[in-house]
Amino acid sequence: MPHIAAYARAILEHGYSQARSSFSKYRAFGKDAITRKKGTGYETDAEFYDKSGSIWRHVEAKSDGKYVDVIAEQIDSIGELRTLPPETAKEIEYVLELAPKYIWLVGPGSVDPAKHVFAVHVQDGTASFERVPGVPPPTN
Repeated sequence: MPHIAAYARAILEHGYSQARSSFSKYRAFGKDAITRKKGTGYETDAEFYDKSGSIWRHVEAKSDGKYVDVIAEQIDSIGELRTLPPETAKEIEYVLELAPKYIWLVGPGSVDPAKHVFAVHVQDGTASFERVPGVPPPTN
């Protein structure tokens, strides 16, 4: 349910374009990541694109709200993908390939209000995260 709620909220409340989005998109890693090998499949829960087709905002949903809080706490305290515990890194390591501008972690209790939103900076084979104070507006 958090997956559906976050996607709907992005469109209905935050003005994101449904036409420039995807819901439950399946992909495969194009190169080795931190815990997963090239060709390993993964699903992104929701993506919202800018006009060039780059991912502006990604939604990562989990069914366990406490687990989402743990992931967010580790991102806050560590801040860098390659130094996160492997079990946490594997949940978001696709950012190395997709390079979204923002990631919104959602689970029960974190969709409204949006508790865990981070700017993502991908560089030199890793990613760093910076907490932002809510859902960023859609890009033009």
